[in-house]
Amino acid sequence: MKISASSMIFILAFALGIAVHLLILNMAFGTDCLKTSFQMLFSIINLSNINLGQLEIILALAGIGLQNNLLYQLANFNYLYIGGMSFWTPYIILVSAAIEVPVFLLLAVRSYCKHQVA
Repeated sequence: MKISASSMIFILAFALGIAVHLLILNMAFGTDCLKTSFQMLFSIINLSNINLGQLEIILALAGIGLQNNLLYQLANFNYLYIGGMSFWTPYIILVSAAIEVPVFLLLAVRSYCKHQVA
């Protein structure tokens, strides 16, 4: 119960913080630029066929620690080669984060329960 309460506080604080950040950003630079291609930000040659508005949404959903790394990985051609397959690094980052969050939450609950029993 305590972990779910603290998780909800964190989620609400992060959502409020990112909403204020995006509001200030969009008010300062205007919303007309959100339709500009992401390719104009770094290079004409990159894989992401998204605009800056879509990039804003992706970075808001990716979480605090992933934003800078994910932004630079979206602009590059970095691949992770596993066996005979290759994976674009932004996909690996998002999949590993989706696995990491529940695993560490479960381990935190387990560790807390053991600590209470001892």
